[in-house]
Amino acid sequence: MRMLRLTKELMEDLANRPQCPECGSHFVVKDGKQWGKQTYLCKKCFRRFTPNAKHKFRPRHIKEQAIRLFVHGNSINSIAKALDIPFPTVQKWIKKAGQKAERKFLRKLLTLKKEGKVKAISIDEAWSFVGKKDNEVWIWSVIVEYEDGRTEKYLFTGDRSMETFLKDSGEITTSTNL
Repeated sequence: MRMLRLTKELMEDLANRPQCPECGSHFVVKDGKQWGKQTYLCKKCFRRFTPNAKHKFRPRHIKEQAIRLFVHGNSINSIAKALDIPFPTVQKWIKKAGQKAERKFLRKLLTLKKEGKVKAISIDEAWSFVGKKDNEVWIWSVIVEYEDGRTEKYLFTGDRSMETFLKDSGEITTSTNL
């Protein structure tokens, strides 16, 4: 009988705990405070969160979907409307993904150039702006085709200059005959 009472108390305690915004679990524990507000840690997915936060968390698959839609030619505005997410949020995701891909791409390109394994490189760019046309952003997409038939795709952001493309690597050439 005592075991049944503990289980019932535990179930009531779990029901009163906040729900994880990532996985929906109630198996959460207190995890300190941030900006004076209690934070929790989900024991199921290990997401750290603040209940009733003004910032709305978006799952990773939504961010990836937004980036995928952008790579397939959709505008930032159409992606924001389709996913019901604010324009600046979508733009921030794309910019972050672009910067991450740019670093990865430049390292990879140097390695490939040295190894001589590249068949072709295709580069395309798209232009967008935030708020007003003075605040412009260029998004570059790159497809690398290997001699063995594999392909890799990259996306990065910056201004429309060779400096953006070449960055700190003076060894990279503009030729596709790498």
